[in-house]
Amino acid sequence: MSTSKKVILGLFTILPLILLMVYFIFFFMFFINIASHEMHKDILPEEFPLFLQSFIPMMILMFMAVSSGFILMIYYIILISKNRSFDSTQRIIWVLIVVFTSTIGQIAYFIVEVWPDKPDSRPLVN
Repeated sequence: MSTSKKVILGLFTILPLILLMVYFIFFFMFFINIASHEMHKDILPEEFPLFLQSFIPMMILMFMAVSSGFILMIYYIILISKNRSFDSTQRIIWVLIVVFTSTIGQIAYFIVEVWPDKPDSRPLVN
């Protein structure tokens, strides 16, 4: 795998964590907005309800984080199954790690197996 593909895969690997952090920022802003609205009850909201103004972007971010994590999980399972340097036990262990730990397992597999330039274990044909 070329270095540019590794960098792109690394960015996509941490994407669910970044989206989750942005989700938590929206989550706390949601409660701050609700609290500030409760303090100033004399001001009426003119348009869309305050609850939905913050809630819809939060749901979109969570959907993006979950769907990108699921797609990456499938990609990493395929990547693990095609790795020729693994025996069947290593494949099973890595698949279980990726499935049960999701993003953390994907980051671990990326750091341990994808990013380092390992020599190809296939025999050379003359």
